[in-house]
Amino acid sequence: MDSRLDPFARPTIKGYDAPWQGEGGAGKQETRPLAKIMDIAATINPVVLLVEDSDMQAKLYSALLRHNGFDVLEARDGNEAMARLRDATPDMIVLDMVLPDTDGHELCMTIRRFPQWASLPIMMLTCHDETELKVKAFDGGVDDYCSKTVHAQELVARLQRLLRRKVLHEKLTESEKLETLHRAASTLAHGINNPLAVLSMGIEMLTEEFPEQSPHRTILSRMDHHLGRIKQLVSRLQKMTKLVEAAGLSDFDILEVDDETAPQAAKPRIRRGVYQVMIVDDDPDIRMLIRESLERTGRFTVVGAENGPAGLEAARRSAPDLFLLDILLPIADGYEVLGQIKKDPALSYIPVVMLSVNSNVRDMVRAFELGAANYLVKPVEPLRLAEHLFRTLEREGR
Repeated sequence: MDSRLDPFARPTIKGYDAPWQGEGGAGKQETRPLAKIMDIAATINPVVLLVEDSDMQAKLYSALLRHNGFDVLEARDGNEAMARLRDATPDMIVLDMVLPDTDGHELCMTIRRFPQWASLPIMMLTCHDETELKVKAFDGGVDDYCSKTVHAQELVARLQRLLRRKVLHEKLTESEKLETLHRAASTLAHGINNPLAVLSMGIEMLTEEFPEQSPHRTILSRMDHHLGRIKQLVSRLQKMTKLVEAAGLSDFDILEVDDETAPQAAKPRIRRGVYQVMIVDDDPDIRMLIRESLERTGRFTVVGAENGPAGLEAARRSAPDLFLLDILLPIADGYEVLGQIKKDPALSYIPVVMLSVNSNVRDMVRAFELGAANYLVKPVEPLRLAEHLFRTLEREGR
């Protein structure tokens, strides 16, 4: 009988005996610890989120992972996995293909929709080995696909590879940031030094035109003093090369200061200082709370509507920069309103953030498939709401 169907079968991973199997259990000779992963990452005891609905399988894989230097968080379904992610981001996810409330493919697609988890390593575990399921999993965003019949050493090696790739990616990203900072500092220093030299010469020439006790000389002396402070700042900028850990991938100027006589290049569109948010929610207290939270920042103005048709009518009169749309609405629910927004040529370009008490994966998937730019679960902390909206607007190029 297949051990997955036998409730009395002892779960096993090939090449590994779980700690609860006892001293006399089969495979005693193979209970030696597998290679630790501490040599490949600065993170001590990397955290793995294990999403597995079977208690026995979860216990077995959790023991294997801890035996090899991981800390393990567990979730039994997609909703619990999303809640775990919102509490704290792990170093990687090990994800079962079949879950009670969703499947691994949908859950992975949902996770990838959030920018903070877009590059989080995900391994999918499954009893199925069909090619079409593997293709579907990779299309959904998994980084690796592993059969549950795999040998324990191979499973750990695959996790090591994912963690190593994550660490290298983070180091490369940090190196690129430092290189960009250095080049920006060098370009700024170069662009500022020439005008400083002209100003310094002008101050020196003007000083000679006035007598010793002239108040004009006092003013020029102060100007020269502040000019010296600017020179010191420029000098510090030029010393920022020591921050660079590795050579850049290309040689280019981050900033260019054009000469006044040179032709003016087309300027990029400048982000507006204040954004208008349309909040569609039938609860007046929620509308008031969001209005006060956002307008307090000085970067948002908020208009409200108690239902979808009223919100659409107001938006067609004066298009907002972003919709904040509740799902449970009278007349037409949030999904229907979202569909109408995306079908309207005058409104379809506007980012829509869904706001709901529902945190289940299927609701999130449905919202993103209809074109939502983000999905926030109530209650949203007022101090964090503006941050969420700024990130959404930035991703949408607004």
